[in-house]
Amino acid sequence: MADDQDGLRALADRIDELSRQRLAFAREQARSEPPDEASPVLWVHLIHGTWANPEKAGSRPTWFEPGGSLESALRAHGHADDWQRVRFADVPPWSGRNSFAARSVAVKDLADYFEGVLFCPRTTFDRHVVVAHSHGGTVAAEALRHLGPLAAEFSGLLTLGTPFVERFRKVEAPESVSFDSLTGIYAHAVAFFFAFTLALCFLFEGWPGLAAASAVVALMPWGFARIPRLRLVAEVLNAAIPWAALAVHVAAFDLWGPSGSLGNLIISAVVSLALAVVLAPKLMVLRSVHFLGSSDGLREDEHPAPLKTELLAIRAPGDEASHAIAAASAAVWISDQLSEVGFKTLGRIPRAAYAVLGVALIVTAGGLFVFPDRAAWKLAAALAWSLPVVGPMGLLMLALLGKSMATLLIALACGPEALQAPGVMKVFAEPLPRSSDGLAATATLRMVFPSAADLEALRFKGSLRHAIYDYPSVQKYVAAWILHHATRPGPTAPHRQ
Repeated sequence: MADDQDGLRALADRIDELSRQRLAFAREQARSEPPDEASPVLWVHLIHGTWANPEKAGSRPTWFEPGGSLESALRAHGHADDWQRVRFADVPPWSGRNSFAARSVAVKDLADYFEGVLFCPRTTFDRHVVVAHSHGGTVAAEALRHLGPLAAEFSGLLTLGTPFVERFRKVEAPESVSFDSLTGIYAHAVAFFFAFTLALCFLFEGWPGLAAASAVVALMPWGFARIPRLRLVAEVLNAAIPWAALAVHVAAFDLWGPSGSLGNLIISAVVSLALAVVLAPKLMVLRSVHFLGSSDGLREDEHPAPLKTELLAIRAPGDEASHAIAAASAAVWISDQLSEVGFKTLGRIPRAAYAVLGVALIVTAGGLFVFPDRAAWKLAAALAWSLPVVGPMGLLMLALLGKSMATLLIALACGPEALQAPGVMKVFAEPLPRSSDGLAATATLRMVFPSAADLEALRFKGSLRHAIYDYPSVQKYVAAWILHHATRPGPTAPHRQ
């Protein structure tokens, strides 16, 4: 294994060296071309965030395009002569969808664009910085990672209101599969259990129409998961069915009344559980999981490569980035805690509890036999005989309901694919990107508190949380950051001295 790792590292080093040699050769070729006296010193590449695709904008240019409001606001700061050496690049937009798959496509396209900028004779000798907003920062950081050592050719990356979102496969030894991942892999079977239990309860209560409808619902996630365009619907149903089934049971059935609904529920749950276990391999969700669109993503212990460029992350307290980080972090914590619930917790129940339960079963059986007409003994017998079934199932239900809520929180913050196979994957949304060796780059996190001038300028714009690029104080800071990089030395060609 050590030899394999050494070989992979040597191969990666060789690939990095070839990338540097390719760029050096391209620059050597560019030196022989006619000089371009109009070439600027610094290119600024603006990357938009979620739901900001310019093709859907009502007016052009949008705030992040050349000639847009942000460029105008930035050029209002500093000296005009300094801005003569700065150009805003026309960066190809990405879809802007809040989706891991959409961001994966955007990363590849943006990495190709960045590489083209470095190898273009007109821009290869200039400096470059990237300014990205919202999930555009996630896309930009991953695109720079894809460049490997060539990312160092970019002077800096500045992100505005970005939650750095990454997704990993959970790492578990085959002999110690957790309750969390087990219920994630068999998410369709879990939804089937809840819906089919409800169907049987309706049937026992004499409502065949509702029973048939619940039985159809039980199979809907499995059916939708086989249709690529409806997989998201299947995962939403997996998360929603347990909650809906619980609500219907509470509203429609008198579980502790004389109608026998509790007994029907116990029988229904036992039958549904047996059927779900038998069908689980056929219903398993793992085949329909697509991490980052087409790959299985990274394992939890395989962090991405570090950034090779300077990073400045700017966020405002209470913005959507903060909410996404808080929601995803809380949901991951809930999911992790619930990994200990279920089979592991049941295995820790003391033997004394089992002994007491056995005695209770014997006593109630005897009491019911001696006093068959006493209501108190009937109730005691129902409770004693139902606890071994209702107790574990109640624990299972609470755990699954909590897990589904946690998964929904992650999906809202980071993308709907987080609904796919909860327990098989983990989502991280953090203030700064993760990597195997830390950032390995100059990284700064700057929190911006809206000033009185910011609030006055933005009070007619609606949300103040996420439109951080409209803060006058932020614009002034970003302008100073860009002009600082415009004065730093970069690669030079003879005709650009």
